[in-house]
Amino acid sequence: MNTTDQHSRRKGNVARLPKDLRDKINAMLDEGATYPQIIAELEKSTNPPLPYPISVNNLSNWFDGGYQDYLRNQAWRERIDAKADRYLEVGLNDGPKLVAGGLYAAAIQICELMDELAVATPGETDADNCTRVTNALSRLSRSILTLQQYRDKIEKEKAA
Repeated sequence: MNTTDQHSRRKGNVARLPKDLRDKINAMLDEGATYPQIIAELEKSTNPPLPYPISVNNLSNWFDGGYQDYLRNQAWRERIDAKADRYLEVGLNDGPKLVAGGLYAAAIQICELMDELAVATPGETDADNCTRVTNALSRLSRSILTLQQYRDKIEKEKAA
């Protein structure tokens, strides 16, 4: 599978199509359409029109690259939406719980990122990014501790 880093863009024929057409391709792939079916739909497109012919090989390359990026982004959005919904439900009733949940979730995400960096192929790991991630985890941990101390203080005051 061809992967791109976060600073480069895909350059294939499908990647250079207008976003509306790429979205149509992704939606049809989601639905299990065949490459010839997708090509036929693209050729019928008038808004926007297909600017140049697309081949089965172009779609196959897109499926292995750009479409996989799209699927990862969709899964990431779904996870974020689910977490956001959970935090909003809690936050409506308890603001400090919302903050604590957000801090814990961020800490978990940073730990997952650190794990990914740790198993990266040699030469892929960026020492500066590892340092930044570690520092961010430190700051989050400090925020979690400060929040817990605040909550303990509130509980003591309520008990007194």
